Parts: sequence; structure tokens; C-alpha cells
Amino acid sequence: MLILVLLLGSSAWAGPDEDIALITERLAQYEGKTPSPDEQAEKDRYQQALDALQDLKQYDASAAQLRQELETLPDDIRRLRQAPGEVTDPKLSDTDAQTLEQLQQRQTLQKAGMLDQQQARDQLQQDTSRNESKRLSLRDQLAQLKQTSEPAADLNSNSEASQLLQNARLRARSAQIQSLELELLTLPGRAELNELQLQQLNRDISASTQQLQQLEELIQWRLRSQTEKTLSELQQNSLSGLDPVLQAAGEQNRSLSMELRDTLAGIEQTSDLRRQQGAHLARVDEAYRTISQQLELEIQYVGTELHRLQAGLTRPLNTTGTRARINQLRLQNIRLNRDQLSTEQELGGYETSAGLQLPQEARSQYRQLLTDRLSLFGKLRDARLSLVAELSSLLSVQENINERITQARTLISEQLLWLPSVTPIQLNWFGELADSRRLLLERWQKNTAEPLLRYSSRLALPLLGLVLLCGLALLLLRYQRARQRFWHQDIGNVLQDRFVHTALPLVLAPVIALPLPVLLLITARYTLNPGHPDFDVLAFMLHIAALIVWVIHFLRIWLQAPHGLFVGHFGVAPDLARVLRQRLLLLGLSCGPLLLGILYVYATTLDSEVMKSGLERLLMLSLTGFITLLWGSLLTVAPQLNRLTQSSHWWFKAEVWLGTLVGFNFILLIMMLVGYVFTSQIFMILLLLVMVVCLSVFVAYGLGLRWLLIAERKLAFDRAQARQAEITAAREKNEDEPSLSTDYLNMQDITEQSRKLLATTSLILLLGLLWLVLRDFLPALDVFDKLVLWSNISSTSEGDVLTSVTFKNLLFAALLLGLSIFAASNLPGLLELLILRHMTLNPGTGYAITTLIKYALVVVGTFVCVGELGLQWSKLQWLVAALSVGLGFGLQEIVANFVSGLIILFEKPMRIGDTVTIGGVSGTVTRIHIRGTTIVDWDRKEVIIPNKTFITDQLINWSLTDPTTRVVIRVGVAYGSDTEQARGLMEEAARETERVLSDPSPEAFFTGFGASTLDLELRLFVSAMSDRMVVTHNVNTTIDRKFRHAGLEIAFPQLDVHLHPGANTQEPTAGDSRND
Repeated sequence: MLILVLLLGSSAWAGPDEDIALITERLAQYEGKTPSPDEQAEKDRYQQALDALQDLKQYDASAAQLRQELETLPDDIRRLRQAPGEVTDPKLSDTDAQTLEQLQQRQTLQKAGMLDQQQARDQLQQDTSRNESKRLSLRDQLAQLKQTSEPAADLNSNSEASQLLQNARLRARSAQIQSLELELLTLPGRAELNELQLQQLNRDISASTQQLQQLEELIQWRLRSQTEKTLSELQQNSLSGLDPVLQAAGEQNRSLSMELRDTLAGIEQTSDLRRQQGAHLARVDEAYRTISQQLELEIQYVGTELHRLQAGLTRPLNTTGTRARINQLRLQNIRLNRDQLSTEQELGGYETSAGLQLPQEARSQYRQLLTDRLSLFGKLRDARLSLVAELSSLLSVQENINERITQARTLISEQLLWLPSVTPIQLNWFGELADSRRLLLERWQKNTAEPLLRYSSRLALPLLGLVLLCGLALLLLRYQRARQRFWHQDIGNVLQDRFVHTALPLVLAPVIALPLPVLLLITARYTLNPGHPDFDVLAFMLHIAALIVWVIHFLRIWLQAPHGLFVGHFGVAPDLARVLRQRLLLLGLSCGPLLLGILYVYATTLDSEVMKSGLERLLMLSLTGFITLLWGSLLTVAPQLNRLTQSSHWWFKAEVWLGTLVGFNFILLIMMLVGYVFTSQIFMILLLLVMVVCLSVFVAYGLGLRWLLIAERKLAFDRAQARQAEITAAREKNEDEPSLSTDYLNMQDITEQSRKLLATTSLILLLGLLWLVLRDFLPALDVFDKLVLWSNISSTSEGDVLTSVTFKNLLFAALLLGLSIFAASNLPGLLELLILRHMTLNPGTGYAITTLIKYALVVVGTFVCVGELGLQWSKLQWLVAALSVGLGFGLQEIVANFVSGLIILFEKPMRIGDTVTIGGVSGTVTRIHIRGTTIVDWDRKEVIIPNKTFITDQLINWSLTDPTTRVVIRVGVAYGSDTEQARGLMEEAARETERVLSDPSPEAFFTGFGASTLDLELRLFVSAMSDRMVVTHNVNTTIDRKFRHAGLEIAFPQLDVHLHPGANTQEPTAGDSRND
């Protein structure tokens, strides 16, 4: 240690430059030769010492600069403090002598200067925001340097390199500590200086903004004056009585002048709008920056800035109109340039223009009009370019506003929602309530100087409209009371029940409830005094009150028992409806005033920390307490609520949901007590929106269910009528009742499928609406999009891009595939109710349509699912080709049956209900599936035949185009019988038999000579396959009876055996043909 102190002391008098020169000389000795290991170690020590000395020079220079800054900081701060606080009158100078072009050039330079000032301000703001973090970082570095031990002496401490290295490290370390300490000393002064410079820069920017605004107004005034002067000159020069060519040219110039004036007015309006939105953006930026800084400093109670930011958040601005306006102006300038070129050509080639048609004295006037038009073209083009520039600036401000709104909402949802906005309730809370009351009374006393109401001359017309609305509401109320009992009684009556009977109560109730809300709106619009300090907040409160009164009123009308919408049409229990009507009235009377009070405190300048912690929290506690009691009171009607769901699962029980709501509101009460007032307000708003969404989905489900019930009854009634018509027609023809046609989809299937689809659609609608409401407040769900499962390379127009498949994509793909399969399974019933029952289709066509749509849904859902998982067709085609080869060998029969099923559905060689014969099997087709077709034979057995068989084998369809079939009955009579008589009796027997068609008429033929008979055939026709066996039996019985009465003998095979006795007679052996 003594050696190090001596070394340090001996070299303290020597500057780093001398040591650097010495070390550089020593390092030069090692150039051009290969050093030994000891020499290489010595060289490394010299190099390390040189680096440490270079750092020492930097630390010394930084310390010198910091000392100088410490010396000048007080003077700079004093100078800025003595600067004028604000620019009183930043007027422009020397503007009268400048031309319009010079003013526009000055405007451009002013904008450029403002951009530099704004960049400097942004840099100062960043330095100010980094000041605290830099101070902490410097303290950490200084603490680490002081805590680390001094560099250890080298073992070979007697060498010059080691001594120089040790000395350099000690000096560099000391200089670094000194530099850090000096920088810490300068930080408070820097912060104060930056703040003062920022204030001065803001004042300069404000002055520049005012000057720029004055320049813009002056330029616009001059342009407007020139335009007005041009218009006045054109109006003074009367065109009446002139040549039509001169009149047309003058009118065109006047039109250009009017368009120029409109463009200048558009520039002024756009400039004003840009300044307004720029001021709004500045306010939001300031609130956002303040909250961000407080969050960085871990300041939890950010209530004031939070509400300021929340009030500044509007809906994202629509920039489509601004972009369209810019594009339209650019297109108009292109057309203007074309017209200007045409005018220049006409003016240049005057002798060949329309001016040649004018008299000599009018040609100079026409030429002057063309010259004026060129001047107007130039002015209009410049005005449009100025308007495009203003619109571009406005578009930039709008995009910045939208970006800041997105950032602010993300900040609120991710961080601010989970931070306390006020301090927890303490013993001084009652004192805060007293202070809140005092502030409120002081504001009211201050506002008494201005009257709250005023008379408006425009009030008569709105009051007349209100009177007419009251009359309409009374008429509709009487109409509804007179008819709703009959509408309720008609439910279930297929002839009288109509969907409009449910739609009318749904629509009439909101109209009947309109008069009182409209009165409140008229009061807010026409009777409140705009000069009153609380005009805006009171008008807003009246609008909210009108909405509350309107919603509660028409909901109470819907809940009327026993014929109201909910009770009579949606099946709500009358007792439940009465309780809900009472709770709605209590909700409006108790919670409505509390909500309006919260809005008054929130929307006025009373929004301070004392008011938030005192009166606003008291109002929120009261509101939440009343709502908690209302939810708890509904537990008495939980059994009636359970009957609405008609489910035995515990998670559908009303007790569970009501208990959850009570617990949720109780948690909100505790959160308000500990300071989370803003979070509780957000949750209360979300709960209200969720209730509105659930009510809307319930009404939509009830309407859908009513429509399905009416459609199902109508379909069943139509089928019953068709069946009755068939039976009646058969009885008129003295025929047996036709058998019930086999239908692939009965009413029970239709009902089940339509109910499932309705419930699923309602659930999807509910989840979708809830997602729209809650997505901005559920950032935790974004974590699914950050869980990357795998990555793949996707080919796009810009080349190969690496894309990631996340857990969110997997969930979405599974949901899509499940919905596709579910929709495909339950689609036939809905299609039957929506479309097919209104169409005249051949048997089986409806089934073919629904089957193809089912296949299409599954295929589309599969492709979308595969796409969500990152698989592309360009990469799957080889796999598909390989699978095709495998399918061709291993699954060829299944694929063949599937393709055959598609062919059957498209070509329709058979349909549901057709009678067919295939492979020795005859029967009626009842189902056509992917693999096979089901046929019910005459023994009522269901035979499943592969679809391939219907394509490759011979198929007999007895009812493809015409169900009429021919029956052939063969009869043989004995030789010697009268064949003509036999033919007549056979035809007569056919005509006397029921179900034998008269057209084509029955016919009998003598077909040939048999071994023992004379062969005859009777050919007749029946209208259905089911009649063949019955008709055959009846005709055979009748023929047998008629032949017996006529003495005609129906022949049968006979055998005559002749025996010849003799010696040579032998017994026939077994198998001998003579045995026959």
C-alpha cells in the first residue's frame, strides 16, 4: 500500500499526456519483431495502461466541462427567471408592404421555425423525463465504484509497465468517481434549467403559433378580398345582350370565381378544425405524459390526471372523408390543368378559335375573358393546393389523435384500471365529505348569478310536436290494450297466429314510452340557459335521465301481465314479471338520482381529489349498495327464473347467478373503500353493458323462438292439409287411402335441429357482443396471441415470410371447425323452415340441396381451420397427391361410394321416396348417405346398399318420371276354347277392378300355343307400386270367376301314359327319361 501511495504521489505531478507519450515510445520498441511470452505480457500491460490513460483524459475533460457547467448554471437559471413570463402581444410587423407571395413565403418559414421549436421541446421533455432515472443510475454506478476494492498490484511490481498500469488505473478510477459526483451535482440545476427552458420554449411556441395564425388569417383575407373583387367585377360587367360566345365565357369565369371562393372558405374551415383538433391532441398528450411519468415514479393516486385523460378520449376519428377529399382535390387539379392547357392553346391560336365568329369589336373583349380565365385557373389551382396542404395537416393530426387514443386505452386497460385512484377511507373521510359539501354549495351560490332557464322563441314547434307525440302514444296505448288479449289468445292457433302479433308489442312499447323522455330532451335543448356555467353538464344529465326513463318505461310495458310481451309471448311467469316491474321502478327512483349526481360531479370542475374521495365515493357506495340489495331481493323469484332456462345444470341456476352478482357488487364496495373508485366505476359500466347485452339477446332469442314455433306449426299444418287432400282424392275415386309418404325429415327432427341452431346462434351473438364490450378491458386475453406453438414459412407476393401460429389461432381454428360441423348437422331443419317449404321441389331435391350444403360447410370449415394453423395448399398438394395414391389402393371402395353418392345427388337417378329395384332388391329409397343408400323393401326390412352399386349395376327406378307401371297377367286356356271370348272376359275383369287405370286402357292378347294351353296375356296399368299386388289379386280372382261361369277351362299340364304289354317289355331304370 505504501508503494502504491508513493507511486501515485510521484506521478501526480505528471500529466497523462507525458505518460501516454512514454507508453507510446515503449510500445514502439515492440514493433517489427516477435516478442517472447514475457515481452508479450509486458506489451499487454503497456497497452492496458494506455487505455486507462485515455479514459483518464476523457474523465478529466468531462469533469472540467461539468465544473464549467456548475459555474454557469446559476447565471443561466437567473437569466431565464428574469425573462418575461409571457408574450403579451405577438403582433406581426411589416405585413402591409409585403405581397401575397411574400406572406406565403413567410408563412412557410414560420412553420419551419415552429417545427424546430417543437423538436427542441420534445428533446427537453425527454431529458426531463429521463432526469430521475439518470440520477438513480449515477448513484448506483458511484456506489459500485466506491464499494469495489482498489486494483491489485501486479506480482512483478518492480517493472515499469506494471507501475504505469497500476498508476493509470488508480488515477482513472479516481477521475471517474470525481466525474460522477460532479454530474450528480449538476443534475438538480439541469432539471431546473430544462424546466425553465421548456417554459420559455412553450411561450415561444405559443407566440409563434399566434403569429402563424395571424399570417394564415391575413393570407386568407387577402385571397378572399381578391376573389370578392373578381366576383364584383364580373357582376358589374353585365353579360346580358352580348354575343352568346361572350356570355358563355363570362359565365365560365364567374363559375370559376365562385369555386375559388368556396375553396378559400374550405381552407378557413379546415384550418379552424385543425387548430381545434390540435388543441385537443395537446391536452390528451399532456394528460397521457403526466400519467406515464407518475407511473414511472410509482405514484399510485393518479385520479385527477386519469379523469382528464378519460375525458379527452373520444371515439377514433374517421379519416376516410379527409383522404377522399384530398384525392378529389388532386383529381380536380388534374382536370383544371387540362382546361388551362386548352385555354392557353385557344389564346395562343386565337385566329382559329371561337373568337373568329365574333365581330371585330368583340374579339378583344373575348381575349380579355380568356386572359382572366387563365388567372383564375392559377389562383384556383394554388387555392386547391393550399387546401390539400391544410387537409394533409388535418389528416396528420387526426392520425396522431387516433394513435394516442389507442395508446391511452391500452394504458387504462393494462395499468390504470388496477391502480387506486384515491386514498383509502380514513378517519378524516367525514371531513372530506364536509369539504365536498362546501365546494358544492360554493359552486351553486356562484352560479346563481346566471339564470338556469330561459325562454326560447323556437320552443313552440317542439312543444307542438310533443303534443302530437302524446296523442300518438295515447292512441297506440289504447290500440295495444284492446288487441293484446286477442294476440295472446291467437298463440298456438295455426290459422290466426302471426309473427306480427309479437312484433307489434315489441315496437309499440318504445313508442308509447317516448313522451316524457322527449319532454326532458326539449328541456335540455330549448329551455336551459346556454350562458349558465353548468349548461353542458345539466344538458348531459337531462339526456341520461331521458334515456333512463325511456328504458324503464318500455321495459315495464313489456313486463305487463298477463298479456304483455314477456309474459304472453316469451313465457315469463306472471309473478316474476310483477316482481321485475316493481324492481325496475325502485331502480329508477333510487339509483337514477345517484347516477345523475355522480355524472354532475364527474363532468364539472368539482372533479378534484377532495370531491373524488368524499362526495363522489359516497354516491358510488350508495349506488352500489342499492343495486346489491336489488340483486339480493330477486332471490325470492329464483324458481321462476329457473323455469326460463329449463335446464337442470347447476351453472344455469338463478341462485348461482344472483349470488355471483351480489358477491360482485360486494367486492366493488370493498374496492371503493380501499381507493379503487375509478376501477369500480368501470366495472359498474361494464356490468350495465353486460345486462343490456343479455336483455337484447334474450329478446332476440324469444323472437326467434316465436318465429320457429309459428313456422313449425305452419309446416305441420301444410303437411296435414296435403295428406287430407290425398285422402279426399282417393275417396272420390273410390280407392283405398294412400299410404303415408316416407319423408327423410320428420317434424321432431326439424324442431330439434331448429332449436339447437337458434340456441347456438343466440350464444354466439351473446359471446360476440360481450367481446365487443369487454375487449378493451381484457388485455389478459392477449396472452393467447403471445403463446407461439410453431412457425412456418408462408409464400406471399412479397416473398417468403415467417409466420407464427399461436394458441389463439389454435383456439379459433377449433372453434371454426366445431361450428362448421354443428351447423352442418343441424342445417336441414332450418332450411326446411326458411326456404324449402316455400319452394315447389321434386321428391328428394330438398334432401340433395341440404346434403350438398352440409358437405360444403364441412369442407369450407376444414380449409379455414387448416389455414388458421398455417398450412397452405401449395405445401399440402404433394401430401394430397400421396394420399390420393393411398386412397386409390386402400380406400378405393369408400372413395368410390362417396363419389357415387355425389353423382346420385347431382344426376338424381333416384330420389327419396322413389321405388327402385337393384340387384334383386326392390323397395322405397328412404335415405342417401355418404357411403350407402337405405332401401325399405316390401317386408319392411331396411337394406343398406353401397352407392357404387347404383352407378355400376343396372338400376330400375319405377317412379323416376312417372309412377305408373304396367302389370302383366298370363292365363292359359284349354285347347278348343273360344279365345275371343276369353280375351273379352279378361278385359272386362280388368275394367271392373278398382285402381286399374282406364288410360291406358287394359288390353288382352292371344300370345301363342303352349304345350298344353292356349296362352293369353292381360296388360293393365296402375298408378303406384303399392297397387300392383292388390290389383293382381283382384284381377285374378275376377278372371277365375268369369271363366268358371262361362265354362272356359283354365288348362293345366297333362300327361298321357300308354302301356304296351309284351315279352320284351323291361322295367325302366332310375333316371330314365321314360319315367316322365
